[in-house]
Amino acid sequence: PATRDVRLESLRVDYLLAGPPRSWVMTAMAGTVPPDSRVVQLHGDVRLRGVEPGRTGAATIRTERLRLDVDRSLATTRDPVRIELAPHVLEARGLRADLAADRVQLESEVHGRFRP
Repeated sequence: PATRDVRLESLRVDYLLAGPPRSWVMTAMAGTVPPDSRVVQLHGDVRLRGVEPGRTGAATIRTERLRLDVDRSLATTRDPVRIELAPHVLEARGLRADLAADRVQLESEVHGRFRP
């Protein structure tokens, strides 16, 4: 059946926050926004990266699906997640990222590799 969802392809979301100048960049192969909703469902090679002026070496979060609640500045997933902070890697299942507080919480099955 047809829906009134807005469907997006090959998307990039620049999520700008008030306060200290910083933003989050999200990319995905596709996404949907239900009618009258402030929640964006991203799917397909989803990447999330925090950007702060004058700061290098930002971590990249990768997953297959991510839910972005715009009103709460909250990104969540229950899918496997990979966080890359060269040369380090963390893997987990599930993530809760409070974008306004600049805080990421991994939910379960957390594994990491830290090389000198």
